[in-house]
Amino acid sequence: MRTTNSPGPHNNNVDWLHDDAIISKMRRPTNFIHRRSASPWITGISGVSSVIFGFFAAPSHAQTPEVRGTWLTTTGLAAGNLSSPAVTQQTYQRLRTIGLNTTYVDVWRNGATYFPSSTLARITGRTLASEVGSRDLYGETVIQAHRHGMANVAWFQYGLAAKFGNPGTSSTELAKYAADRGWLLQDSAGAFTNSSNGFAWMNPIVPEVRRLLIDMTIEAIDKYDLDGVQLDDRLAWPTQFGYDNTTRAAYLAETGNQVPTNSSNSAFTAWRAAKVTAFAQEFYNEVKARRPSIIVSVSPSVWSFSYANYAADWPEWSRQGLFDEFIPQVYRNTFNNFSTTWNTQVTQIGTRREDLVAGIAINTTGTTYDIVRQSIDRVRQTSGVAGHSIWFSEGIFANEASFDGYYPNNVERPDLPAGWRPLPTVATSLGGGQWSLNVPSTGRYRLIARSGDVWTQIWSDVLAAGAFNLSLSGYSSVELLVDRRGWRVGDANFDGKVDLFDYFALSQSFNLSGRRFSQGDFNLDGLVNALDFELLVSSFDDPQLRSSVSIPEPGTLLSFGAIGLLCLRRNRN
Repeated sequence: MRTTNSPGPHNNNVDWLHDDAIISKMRRPTNFIHRRSASPWITGISGVSSVIFGFFAAPSHAQTPEVRGTWLTTTGLAAGNLSSPAVTQQTYQRLRTIGLNTTYVDVWRNGATYFPSSTLARITGRTLASEVGSRDLYGETVIQAHRHGMANVAWFQYGLAAKFGNPGTSSTELAKYAADRGWLLQDSAGAFTNSSNGFAWMNPIVPEVRRLLIDMTIEAIDKYDLDGVQLDDRLAWPTQFGYDNTTRAAYLAETGNQVPTNSSNSAFTAWRAAKVTAFAQEFYNEVKARRPSIIVSVSPSVWSFSYANYAADWPEWSRQGLFDEFIPQVYRNTFNNFSTTWNTQVTQIGTRREDLVAGIAINTTGTTYDIVRQSIDRVRQTSGVAGHSIWFSEGIFANEASFDGYYPNNVERPDLPAGWRPLPTVATSLGGGQWSLNVPSTGRYRLIARSGDVWTQIWSDVLAAGAFNLSLSGYSSVELLVDRRGWRVGDANFDGKVDLFDYFALSQSFNLSGRRFSQGDFNLDGLVNALDFELLVSSFDDPQLRSSVSIPEPGTLLSFGAIGLLCLRRNRN
């Protein structure tokens, strides 16, 4: 298991544009039923759907695609590879130069997040981990990863673990909050932690616990144009735990038996493993429903250690079609041990080898660069598997000279289309805060800008192909990144719905020129007018609105939108 305090192991609407259909075509037909099914959504703007495919280049066969990943941890943040915005940028430059194409970035540790989380704030009163102040660390890495053509996965490292160590007394501590409400597991002595496991674990059968982790994950998915999310080996139930009142009552009610005194009892372990699997199903299904194109990854302990010690039956998850990527932590300090353990993992993944990635340690005591290189070569000799990820980035940089030249060319991930993360379109400064750039293809983009060492996302919007000018003062550089979150005609605020909030956005810009999609220019002709209004009305989710709304005068449009917005807010509240 990776530890915290040391750097060791670890609806029928028809007017969407989305990348899910493209991704699903890359999957083997036998897997469509459970992973990345083709989206039924198509565009409502004539011609745009064909343009959007311009984002994807023809696949290159010069070198075999593979996952080349590493984890970026927030342990030792002040001295690590994410210690400042400037260091974060340097880290991504170095990783891409070495030849890696994916980062798994720590976003959830010790009861705190490294992105602003209103979900967690409702419990602990704080939106960010204290050591980052107001810095959106994860947002920083999303920008840098995509500036350098890399995939970025939000790694919810702690999973079901509330903290490392026993609950404290602070009212802002998640573990205390969980303990006070009976959410934590206990061992047979009533302790929240013991010598076998130093973490305070939240109970996966508690509905509030499941909602917390799912809602935080969905919050990140909505906030960022990330490529994936990952749970760790803490999607688990440590088998020495399960003697709390919540578990005792549930076990008795479901089996008619008392919790056995032997924590390794096979029936008790199987019962707990089934509960972890049930949560894995819930987590995967809700995340994929929110954004079907996203990679949902899991990095468990190796089989069979994962089942015996953590009731984590990940081969069963594979058989049920859960998760899109499995990265078992095959952390071994000799090549022979790695090869033997790797063979077991390949057997356990069954028919889903294309979703199997090897977790390889470079930070484990005794593990040298030569062992890592041999291990990677061994994985490449395994037919059909997806690639490897190295635990973790500091160890790669400690051996940077050795890695130089090992990856001769950059390659794509095999589960994403070629050109998924193209390099940014760089704006030209015209002076006086005026910028000009050429939008390569019609689609959704993120505008980012640099002030000092800090890159910030200014907005995300849909732009038409061609010249685009903007005013933006106070920044030294401006760039455009492809946004893969998709978009829907009429959805001005990109919340996945077309309703009176979008009506209100259009009303504020009605009959004005120089407006963007998010301001009501749904046909991207530079003018907000009756044509955009007709597109909006035809896209309304509410059939009554579609049938009752007609094109009013501009002043009436604004007042109607304001009244409707007020009513909608009241209904939602």
